[in-house]
Amino acid sequence: MTLPNFVYIGTGKSGSTWLFETLRRHPNVYLAPSKETTFFDLNRHRGVAWYEAFFAGSKGESVVGEIAHRYLQIPDVASSMAEVLGTDIRLMVTFRKPIDFLVSDYRFAIRNGKQPESFERFVIENDRLDAVAYSARLQPFRDTFGDERILVTSFGDLVADMEGMLRRVTDFVGIEPFEEIPTTGRVNPAAFPRSARLARMANAGSKRAKRYGLQRVVARVKRNPVVGRGLYAAASPAAVVTVAPSLKAEADRIARIEAEALDHAFGTSFRVEWLGE
Repeated sequence: MTLPNFVYIGTGKSGSTWLFETLRRHPNVYLAPSKETTFFDLNRHRGVAWYEAFFAGSKGESVVGEIAHRYLQIPDVASSMAEVLGTDIRLMVTFRKPIDFLVSDYRFAIRNGKQPESFERFVIENDRLDAVAYSARLQPFRDTFGDERILVTSFGDLVADMEGMLRRVTDFVGIEPFEEIPTTGRVNPAAFPRSARLARMANAGSKRAKRYGLQRVVARVKRNPVVGRGLYAAASPAAVVTVAPSLKAEADRIARIEAEALDHAFGTSFRVEWLGE
């Protein structure tokens, strides 16, 4: 039975697609060909054999993994992962400055055809501030797997030093570094729907397909450039999201709490990166 010994659990909008497209090019890494198998959040009822089939192509690589940014958001995923994979696995998270995460999340909602009246309404009505309570989201995984098995990284570090980020990942999982960093280009950039209605239909169809276990079909469709060009247009540089001072202040308050907790536990530098302190 071949199952993952490495899982990226979150967050979204923080380079997970780049990580997937890059790490799967390493000769000693095998990733599930479908980013987000959704096994531990939507398809646990399908059984371990269904999950194992995603890794049937492995040929003895040291690292067998899954990139699944949703797992961090689901409270009982940690215990379910331990039950299936054991506790001797390695996990990775990448956190992004809270206000930047929220803006990116808002843009992604628009990309998928949603038409919120404002950024503030989107954040409040969808309770998105809860999504940036990073330390609380991470706690079940810390309790289950231990801090030494969790690599905590920063989206800012990825942007500033891609090579350094990859070296941290390969060192963490115990494999040789890339001889040459694969050129993937910008992955999953901001975009706007050509038709909000069609984008909503595509997003709903994708979610429905994942619930029916059709992850491979979803992955093929998403990778089809014709589909992408037909549904989405590049984001305009002028499409600036206006953030109300009160929401910015609240996001910064959360950022301080999260940065202090994570820096204390993992020796990270989020307080410097996010708050300039």
